[in-house]
Amino acid sequence: MKTKNIIAIAMSLCMLGSTVNFCEPLFNDSAITANAYYQQYYGNFGDDIRWYLETDGTLKIFGTGEMYSDYMKHTTWHNYCVYDKLNEKIKKIHCTGNITNIIDRLFTDLPNLESIYLENVENINYHAFENCPSLTSVEIGRNANISGSAFVDCPALSELIIKSPKSEIKNLSVPKTTVIKGYAHSTAQEFAEKNDYQFEELEDTKPPSGGAMSGSFNKKEMDVYAQLHDNETPITRVWLEFRIDDSEDWIEVEMTKYNNLTIDKIPYASSYVGHASFALSGLTSASVVHYRINAMDSAGNIFVDPPLDWTISSDGPVQLDTIKDTVTKDGITYLIFEDHAEVYDCEKTVKDKVIIPPTINGFPVTKVSGFAFKYCNKVTEVILPDTITEIRRDAFMDCTSLQSIYIPESLEKMEACVFENCSSLKEITIPKKINKIPSSLLSLCTNLTDVYIMNPECKFSKYDINNTSKDDEVFYGTIHGYKGSEAQTSAEKYNYNFEVIPVTEITLKVGEQYTIDEEGDSLTYQSSNSSVAIVSKSGVVTALSAGQTKVFIINEDNEAVVLTVNVVDEDIKIKGDANGDGTFNVADVVFFKNWLLSVTDIEFSDWKVVDWYEDGILDVFDLVMMKKELVKTNSVN
Repeated sequence: MKTKNIIAIAMSLCMLGSTVNFCEPLFNDSAITANAYYQQYYGNFGDDIRWYLETDGTLKIFGTGEMYSDYMKHTTWHNYCVYDKLNEKIKKIHCTGNITNIIDRLFTDLPNLESIYLENVENINYHAFENCPSLTSVEIGRNANISGSAFVDCPALSELIIKSPKSEIKNLSVPKTTVIKGYAHSTAQEFAEKNDYQFEELEDTKPPSGGAMSGSFNKKEMDVYAQLHDNETPITRVWLEFRIDDSEDWIEVEMTKYNNLTIDKIPYASSYVGHASFALSGLTSASVVHYRINAMDSAGNIFVDPPLDWTISSDGPVQLDTIKDTVTKDGITYLIFEDHAEVYDCEKTVKDKVIIPPTINGFPVTKVSGFAFKYCNKVTEVILPDTITEIRRDAFMDCTSLQSIYIPESLEKMEACVFENCSSLKEITIPKKINKIPSSLLSLCTNLTDVYIMNPECKFSKYDINNTSKDDEVFYGTIHGYKGSEAQTSAEKYNYNFEVIPVTEITLKVGEQYTIDEEGDSLTYQSSNSSVAIVSKSGVVTALSAGQTKVFIINEDNEAVVLTVNVVDEDIKIKGDANGDGTFNVADVVFFKNWLLSVTDIEFSDWKVVDWYEDGILDVFDLVMMKKELVKTNSVN
């Protein structure tokens, strides 16, 4: 920078005793507008940091950013300033704004300096205020880290006020007669007690306050981002409370860390952004969510932000289940609803293998909630039951030790980023009811070697498998899918390795045909039950009647591959099979309930299979009968 070079040359001439005209200040900024006195004593400490001296001897410093260190570091600034005996004129220093640092030795040797006020300085560097014999009072605002020698040789210093609860204080050297003032449980108190200084507690007159809340919701859950603006209180816990419409009960939800911030690293004089994901009850497109943000300091004092209202809007009416109870078992918390349970949270101490049971308190576990296992970095294996139908977004995000997970065939829905940054995950199977891999599902799963896609129609994009721009984190594993499937098409499009999964079981309707596509020469075929299905010499299977048969595919070495053929009569319907998948289970109950509530645009393959009263009308009475029949069927099995 040309300006800096000129300044450096001028300073060099000063030190060499050159006859420089000292009528003009070296640290000058013609953009400053002030009265005649200020025009005599003013200057700059950086691109956006200004100073001027008031008539009472107060040195005002204001601005933002970093002080120049290239031409002022390890110098006594006022010795090289043109103003005659400026160091003797300074009686107070008053610093405002957001200044990064007070550089080394900047204000040493100020014989008449009596007090210092630093509003928001991040770092007070070595010997910054050394040898100020008249200095009696120092007040340091938020965010300050203090060098041990910052106030060395200040024998008259009687009080040091530190308003940042978590300032870093490095072996601070001040007289033993200095009284340290700060907040309870702060690093100032810790320093005073450890080094036998007198400590006086400050009163926190401005508690933290909540900021804006924003979020998104689907049909059963809401994701919320909320800000906490803190003053000077050491916060140990942040949580959110909400209620819907006219409900009298406040529901409490812990705020989890967001953006790699933990509560003990909340930036003071800034804001803490917390995240919560939780189930709501009775929500419609016209609902109002009343919410308030809470904070607790290290002394146990609780600060509650005044309640605010947030009006929900959506594309259509939404009806949500009502939470009946919560249950925690083996470190896993479940939400209990009227007819099902959901995996809601995992304690961070849970480790090794986690087995989710099919039922909790008699209710089938059907869903893994958003963020349920997030940051559970000690879990290595998860087994989900065959009752699970849905896994919400970010459910296993940052489970960095997770090596394997069993996903049942019952799964119908997966949302985005479910396994993001599961860096130890080696293989995963996408079950056959998933027709599209969601965005960033396996982003940054850097040890992933095998992805099995069981639905021939399931599609994915490059960013669903490993959303990263780093060459060393690109997916080099293998996509496994059926021959001619969308998985094969996508794998070839993105240059991924692809291996064909052999077909081992098929379902045909009576009269339907299937051609066996098995590679090899001189293959012969044989059906174990020709009344159910027959197979031609060319490998064409024809379904004849309802039942099951085994088709043996035999090569010339007499080695056989077995294909299980299930034949169903198109006219035979399974009672209760609402979703038409050939079985009656809890997924059908959920399907029917969602249809009754108009949650999604869904259709029955045959509505008569859920008309339990056989009155030609589908209503809640059929749903109740359906649930009872399912319980009876499960108890028999």
